[in-house]
Amino acid sequence: MSRHVSPILGIVASAALLASAPARAHVLNYDMNSGSVFKDAIFSGTAITDPCRTAAPGLLCQSANDFTRYGWYDGTEPTLSDSHYLATNAEFWVFHLATNSVVTITATNYKPTSTSNPTPVLDTVLNPAFSVYAGTLVPLGHDDVAVDPLQPVDPDTLDPIPSATDAGPPGWVYSPHDGYRDTVNNTYFGQFDAFANWSMANAAGDWSQVNYVSSVSNTPCSGTSCGTTTTGGYPNPGHVAGNNGSVETLSLTLAAGDYTIAIGGESGNSANGAGALPCTNVNGATGTAGACTSARLYATVTVAIGAAATTTTTSTTTSTTITSTSTSTTSTSSTAPTTSTTSTSTSNTSTSTSSSTSTSTTRRTLATTTTSTTVSPFTDELLSGKTLVLKTKTGVPTKSGLALTSKDSTLTLGGGNGSADDPTTAGATVRVRSVAGSFEDTYVLPASKWALVGKPGQNKGYKYKDGALQAGPFAVGLLKTGKGLKVTAKGAGLGHTLGVDPTPIDVTITLGGHRYCLRFGGVTTWKADKLLKAKDAQAPAACAP
Repeated sequence: MSRHVSPILGIVASAALLASAPARAHVLNYDMNSGSVFKDAIFSGTAITDPCRTAAPGLLCQSANDFTRYGWYDGTEPTLSDSHYLATNAEFWVFHLATNSVVTITATNYKPTSTSNPTPVLDTVLNPAFSVYAGTLVPLGHDDVAVDPLQPVDPDTLDPIPSATDAGPPGWVYSPHDGYRDTVNNTYFGQFDAFANWSMANAAGDWSQVNYVSSVSNTPCSGTSCGTTTTGGYPNPGHVAGNNGSVETLSLTLAAGDYTIAIGGESGNSANGAGALPCTNVNGATGTAGACTSARLYATVTVAIGAAATTTTTSTTTSTTITSTSTSTTSTSSTAPTTSTTSTSTSNTSTSTSSSTSTSTTRRTLATTTTSTTVSPFTDELLSGKTLVLKTKTGVPTKSGLALTSKDSTLTLGGGNGSADDPTTAGATVRVRSVAGSFEDTYVLPASKWALVGKPGQNKGYKYKDGALQAGPFAVGLLKTGKGLKVTAKGAGLGHTLGVDPTPIDVTITLGGHRYCLRFGGVTTWKADKLLKAKDAQAPAACAP
């Protein structure tokens, strides 16, 4: 009999698999709350010291050595990707939150220093990217089992038919990455969707769906979930612009529950979502044709669970059942959509008719969210600003620049060194927003580029350095207790425009659960498509929404 596996059961079953992970186990969920399973060799067998061996206490950490360059990127295309090829052992990273929390997820591509020196150093071949979902996948699931077939057909005519689990509601018009699959009119290479909900089943008849929360990548987001999502129980960005580098970081506010991370490479694009030629380089990668299939690459995923999020918002993820029924009379079952002021629920019910034969009735219910007043999970510092300079040059994006300085003596370090607000473990983000200029960009400053000012525990400050712009457009960052802060950035990775006067401009710098908020307006100089300079900005009344 078919049956639905709850997320918790999926995690427990996966944890039992870790000790003896088969070469092609699919799906293999790494339960990050259970501790690290160390990977001390790259795919070829050359030794590398797993970075998780030196992870900070409380930091969830897991490495793998079989990521492909194309597995995640192919999931951004309308034809989707075979989930085996995110990593060739089909690994997914799952974690559980006991309470509502601010979390920071980081993926880092490593390699050994040399064949004789296992010390890990940053690698640039994978160009990691990842997506985060509410819920977990069933253990040992596949892209094409009978319960959730990849390309279902009529058994008599062999013509394509709608997917019993992934077809949209009546009147639905398909668009890529809308959380459904139109199997009548489209051919899919797999079920992994980097930008939307997707489902999977296993040979035992277990089925589950994961619900898209957010992603970080240099590949632009497409689909219906690229704006703000609430599937994590809080408003979160549906996508954060990443970089062509070694490290990607994403900070989210999530309700208590179970979550899945799907990580892979975005430097290659295979012909069929499974590494077939022609295999081309994307997102700045270089090399020869076929390079996508030649490497199995090493990366480490960390989850830093930071400040508790205070809220009255609750979220219920997908509720799905698959049951077998047998009847000698025609039966019809339907569930009408229901709506109230605090809760919305949409349920799509297929109808099965049979005569003395067994048939399947599938009900697919999208995420249900109940929302009331939300209290910010962040501690905010409202700072005055000394200067903000934005630069652009028409047709030359590499000439874009940003420089911000605050000399506000009230600046603190929040929880301080070693806390959830410490960017050396949790990383940081810089958000630049202008309603008038129609831009809003969030930049990730990964933990690997941050260092303490002074000795641990002195709480003097933090400094960020990435002169080569490996992790994004930001080159320098500095925060000092009682003295203020500054950041500088340059290059094509910056998203601001100066076609119109963009003031006022809001800048929010987030470290874990601590935010520094500035607003620049007032005394400004603006030259269309060239320069914006603002100075002596007063502290805002509140952080920008």
